[in-house]
Amino acid sequence: MVDAVVKVGGRLGHDEGLRGLCLCLGELGRRHRLLVVPGGGEGRVSLSLALPATTVVKTAEGPLLYRLTLRKQPGLSSLPVTLRVTPPQGSSTFLPEGWFLSPSGDLGWSGAITQTEVFELYFLYE
Repeated sequence: MVDAVVKVGGRLGHDEGLRGLCLCLGELGRRHRLLVVPGGGEGRVSLSLALPATTVVKTAEGPLLYRLTLRKQPGLSSLPVTLRVTPPQGSSTFLPEGWFLSPSGDLGWSGAITQTEVFELYFLYE
């Protein structure tokens, strides 16, 4: 799990500012889980989260709800994202628009976000 994503760039990423920045990030890295990414460049990040059962909440109507909010960093034109969600054991669900069912039984979504997006999945137990 990442505590913070730190984008390194601008005037702090050059000359005398770089040494101070590296020392500061090193100190923070001892106390927090950081993901450091270069400013002005491109890269790929893959995160795998094992979420606790309490992440899925029961709705008033009966089904279980899983809600994921992705926040896009200002300044990026779009953020390519691929999501894979393993349904709770013994549950069934319908596929919301844009989602697909993988051969392993996971639900998947792939696309680009241009603003903060909220994804919701409902799971039913027969």
